[in-house]
Order: sequence, then structure tokens, then C-alpha cells
Amino acid sequence: WKHSNPVVDVRMLQHRNFATAACFMFVLGSVMFGTTVLMPQFLQVQLGYTAQSAGEALSLGAFVLMFMMPVVGQLVTRVDPRLLIATGFTITSLALYHMTVLNLGIDFHTAAMMRVYQTMGMAFIFIPISTMAYIGIPRHKSNQVAGINNLMRNLGGSVGIAMLSTFLIRLSQKHRVSLVAHATEGDPQFAQRIAGLTKTFTSQGIPANQAHSQAYAVLDRTISVQASTLAYIDIISVMAVVILCLVPFVLLMRRPKRGGAQSAPAH
Repeated sequence: WKHSNPVVDVRMLQHRNFATAACFMFVLGSVMFGTTVLMPQFLQVQLGYTAQSAGEALSLGAFVLMFMMPVVGQLVTRVDPRLLIATGFTITSLALYHMTVLNLGIDFHTAAMMRVYQTMGMAFIFIPISTMAYIGIPRHKSNQVAGINNLMRNLGGSVGIAMLSTFLIRLSQKHRVSLVAHATEGDPQFAQRIAGLTKTFTSQGIPANQAHSQAYAVLDRTISVQASTLAYIDIISVMAVVILCLVPFVLLMRRPKRGGAQSAPAH
């Protein structure tokens, strides 16, 4: 705080544009890295994808991001970057809302397109935010802007992954308790399902007592998988709302001077 040239100059946060951009980067890091972890985890654990297949489902979004970045880079000099940021937040929020249709019956194409829609929104966010962060900052502080922005994004990713992983476990437990409450002999559908599974196993030559136990084991696994899926949906829904709530805060950033936003140095 007292050093004239510190490694991390926290006094930079006194600049409104930069402070807002840093907060945006933290939240975006949480969402971007969080979904990058959650989606492959869902595909591998719940749907039985291999690590390679899960990675391929995400890779299409990366190609879309590579294509969109140069386009957005040109738009930044012609359109108010705040409008681009607000558009990106809205698209990302809608993409996350679309992901709430997540279920155990989705195919590879559906999973890949979920990632594509999300990365389309991200493309409208990162370049404009990086550009706006430099407005009002002295040129000799450019390295500080780049460094702190990257720090906030990575820190947000670390916090996001940790929090989302914890919430996933707790929400899964919560939904399991709710679902198990209906898994009783007094529930007609449950009793019918147990009887049907028992009959199926018995017809395969399994003794009646073992068939009955296996029927309960199958339903137990089904309940666990459904509870986890509901937990994924809950987490994605919350992220969609959080991203949408960022849109009004874009107005906190100072509008760039006429003729385009100040160009951000390469970093």
C-alpha cells in the first residue's frame, strides 16, 4: 500500500472503470471456469462419456470463440463497448438459462451447442471489458491493468470451482432427501416399479430375494443420478441470474471518448 511501485497496485481500484472491470472479471472467471468444470463432469459421471468425448463436446465452443474474437475486436472501435458488454452478459445469461434443460437424455450435439451459445456471449465481454479497464489509467500503469485483470479472472475461477463443487454436493444431498421421501412401499408408483424390476431379474434366473434387493439397488442409483442432475440445474440457474444482474452495473463505467474506446495494449 505504501510502496511507490508495488507488484500489485491496489490503488488502481480507485478508478471507477477499472474497479468495475475487475469485479466483472472475477464473476466471469467464476462462471467460465465453473461451467468448464461442471459440464465435462456431468457428461462423464452422469452420462458415461469418456474424457476425450467430454472434451470434444466443449471444443466446438472454443472454435466459435476464436472466430468471434476478431469480429468483436472490430466492433469495439465502432460501437460503445458498454453496449457490447451488456449484450454479452445478456447472451451468456440466456445461454445458461437454456442449459437448465439439462437432463440424462441429451445427446452429444445438444451438449456441444450448450457450450457454443455460452461462448458466443463471452466473446462480447472480454475484449470490451479489457478495453474499458484502461480508460483513465496512465500508460505507465498498463501492465498493472493487465496483471490485476488476469489475477481477478483466475481468482474468480478458483473461488467459483470450489464453491460450485461444494454446492453440487450439498444440493445433491438435498434433492436426494426430497426424492427418497417418495420412495416408500406406500407409494403406488414406487411399489409398481420395484415389482416390475424384481420380476425382470427373476426371469433372468436370479433368486427372488436377491432380485428384490437388486431392484432396490437400481432405484437407489436412479435416485442418486436424478438428484445430482437437479443439483446441476440449480447451480446453472443461479449463475444465469447472477450474470443477468451484472447488466445494470455496466452503466457504472465511464463512456469512452468519441471516436472509439482507448485501445488496450496487447497482453
